[in-house]
Amino acid sequence: MVDEIKVPNRQINNVWGKLTDYDVIKHENKDRVEPSITRSDLTEKLREAYFQLNSTSLSGVKGKVVTLKDMLSDSRRANESGDSNEIKKSLTQHVHVEAVLGDENTVHKRLSDQFAMNAMREIVCGKTTPANDQEAMASPDWEDHWKPSQKAEFDALMRMKTFEPVLRTEMERMGRKPKKLKNVRKIKVNRDGKIEKYKTRQVVQGFSLIPDMEFFENYSSVLAPTNTRMLMYLSAQTGEKLSSADVGNAFVEADLPDDEVIFVEQHPETELEGYPRDKYVLRLRKCLYGLPQAGRGYQRDYTKLMLSEGFTQTSAENCMFVKHDPIHGRIIVGSYVDDLICLTGSDYLRDQWRASLKKRFAKVTYDDELDYILGIRVDKGTDANGMRYIELNHGVAIEKIAKTVQVTEHTGFVKSPMDHSKKFRKKVDGEDDDSSYKPCYEYASVLGGMLYLANLSRPDLVTATNRLSRYISNPSHEHYRALTKLVTFAYQTRERCLRYTQTPDDVDCDPFRLFAASDSSYADCIDTGRSTIGRCLWMGKKCSGLIDWKSTLPKTAASSSTEAELQAAHECTKDIIYNRVLLHDLGYKQIGSTRMMIDNNACMSQINAVAGVIKARGYIVMLRKIQETVHLGIMHTQRIDTKDNIADMFTKPLPVLTFWRLTTLAMGDQGSKKKYAEVRDLALAQEFNGGSVKQLNDQLREAAKRAKLKARAEQESDRARERESRRLQIAALASALDIAKGLMTQDKGAGTVQTDTDQAARRVIMMHDDVNVTPKVLPSQQNI
Repeated sequence: MVDEIKVPNRQINNVWGKLTDYDVIKHENKDRVEPSITRSDLTEKLREAYFQLNSTSLSGVKGKVVTLKDMLSDSRRANESGDSNEIKKSLTQHVHVEAVLGDENTVHKRLSDQFAMNAMREIVCGKTTPANDQEAMASPDWEDHWKPSQKAEFDALMRMKTFEPVLRTEMERMGRKPKKLKNVRKIKVNRDGKIEKYKTRQVVQGFSLIPDMEFFENYSSVLAPTNTRMLMYLSAQTGEKLSSADVGNAFVEADLPDDEVIFVEQHPETELEGYPRDKYVLRLRKCLYGLPQAGRGYQRDYTKLMLSEGFTQTSAENCMFVKHDPIHGRIIVGSYVDDLICLTGSDYLRDQWRASLKKRFAKVTYDDELDYILGIRVDKGTDANGMRYIELNHGVAIEKIAKTVQVTEHTGFVKSPMDHSKKFRKKVDGEDDDSSYKPCYEYASVLGGMLYLANLSRPDLVTATNRLSRYISNPSHEHYRALTKLVTFAYQTRERCLRYTQTPDDVDCDPFRLFAASDSSYADCIDTGRSTIGRCLWMGKKCSGLIDWKSTLPKTAASSSTEAELQAAHECTKDIIYNRVLLHDLGYKQIGSTRMMIDNNACMSQINAVAGVIKARGYIVMLRKIQETVHLGIMHTQRIDTKDNIADMFTKPLPVLTFWRLTTLAMGDQGSKKKYAEVRDLALAQEFNGGSVKQLNDQLREAAKRAKLKARAEQESDRARERESRRLQIAALASALDIAKGLMTQDKGAGTVQTDTDQAARRVIMMHDDVNVTPKVLPSQQNI
């Protein structure tokens, strides 16, 4: 309706001109500061605009005329439809008008507040997650779902003795102030994207805690994505079973230390009987959710339990434990807060571990087969060659992001996540002022979701997300379009999985030996002159599914392509050392040194100390570290052509054919026959035969045409079957009509029979007017 509100150089641009004096005014009797528009010389103009908006109409951008009545109608229709995007779009208009008018008593002010609350809520499977207690109680799901969920949460906290009632006067004598409790709600979904349960958490507002008095240390770690994938790979190779466990109310299982005294107010909905809120507060005895130290307290107790059961904490990963038994073999357990992953071939060791969890924690749930973890769907099976495989898929999450970006099945097909010839730079002031493009989503939110997917299970999306994340603070419309293309590609290949396949026994290579590759793209960042560096690691001589990958922009600019390659090699060396230590702890000692693939001769010469180091004086310490690793026998380098270097895909967007060839190796999905496989196979064939993208496009068009003709033929066949079915049905009814007429003639007069017959004939005609056998003339109009 109006131009997008901006605040550069303390000015706000809009259709009526500029609002000056954008001041920060501290409100009386309030601790916070809020921005407020001070109206001076434009007050009269704004008042005229307000009356124009409410009485007649407002001429907006591109000659659009929008009245207040129209805006309110749009808001009402959006609310009735329940479409989150339409609701946000409608409410955004009111936010713009409210910001321009600055009047506290307009309908736009009320609706802009509604927009703020709507933006905070999450919509899952058509259900809106309540942002507060009032919305929850007004929700149609209150009685059946949210109220029982809230009661179950509080009952669990009381059973675990989380609270201790204390007189308010006693708390005041200690010089303490109570913190507030609130309910946080979430609709949880399963691996298929369907609602699994309605979850309520009662949390304390931990941001109000005083450091070094109410909490001290608060760091806690979680299982790294690399190590999660490592367990999946080991399972595919060894055939050991993957299972999972979930600790209910995990944080509350940990006791709060006596020197951390924290009081909270009783929640109005869960007031303790016999302890009125005006006289009693609650002292926390457990690490309630929301406390900064809650995660650390749970991890401390969980680690103590695992060590007491004979497990050894790996030196490379605090959240991974391993136990070796001379009779029953080995068990490995990884923990991502309260989500636990177990890998073992022994049911005895697994059951023993489960019994120890059940003994220590009040509520633990188990799954004998791991099929869903951290939003990842885990599929297992056997391929045509009888080899085991495990696939990691994020299809449900991709569909959710695509819905936000408004990408559908009808969106044009894209062959790669980013155009390889595209160069991005920072947004320039006024760059999009004349653009007609209007983004329909929040850039940072969508990109954050894509980064999560790329770092967990989609290495083919990493380079594009890395490029776009450089402009997250101030994206231009060009960045929005590139992000939309990225989401479109992810949606059209949402069935693509990171796949780990068992290595055949006849392959002369250790499937547990570590390999690596590194590469860089020299000075490709236009804004900083830095070089994008990429590296990746896999196990087994032939790459079939990566274990670890990274695409980053280093902190300093390289003065030569050799230095850029050494920056990538230096980071890759760190990853090699880390993963070798982890594999050693898990029982897979690396006998030989790890091979790192590099496609730069000058870089290899410096690492192997063949060339002089006078040219390396600007990065001598980094070079010495790599050389030290080589001399210790931990790593050695090997020359590889750029076209065969898998790490090349993490440094820059690639041409379509090269992209599909390298990402197929990285994803390990050569044997997958999912929906996208036809595009992959055509691209690989063109790459192998020296073809071009044009030939690939022609083949894709022919394939799309064949698919369209096939779909049309199937539709025609379905219609023909339906017409034949209706023809037989109507013919049967017509025959029944003649029989009925003959029977009724014996008992009724001719007029009565003719009326009944006409009514039956009309029903036959109404069934299908297009069928040839349908009688078009009523029996009463025929000469019988």
